[in-house]
Amino acid sequence: MTSGHEFSVDDKVYYLYTNASGTCVKFAAIVIGHEPDGVAVRVGRYDPERMEVATFESVVPAALLQTRTISCSYEDELTGRNPG
Repeated sequence: MTSGHEFSVDDKVYYLYTNASGTCVKFAAIVIGHEPDGVAVRVGRYDPERMEVATFESVVPAALLQTRTISCSYEDELTGRNPG
């Protein structure tokens, strides 16, 4: 089991989520801290119908995170510079 401390605050990551049909979906996220039960992240999702980005914060196991090297189009929303 990993502690999550291999991720630092402000690291760009993907949150790997498995939906109800069993498909793994990658959501762009940014690490905002560490908690006793996992890594605190701010996750973003673009809604094409509403043409806006929704963000939420969650604590997830480090095993559900993957390093992201490419910025996404809504990086400002993830960092909090432009709340979604």
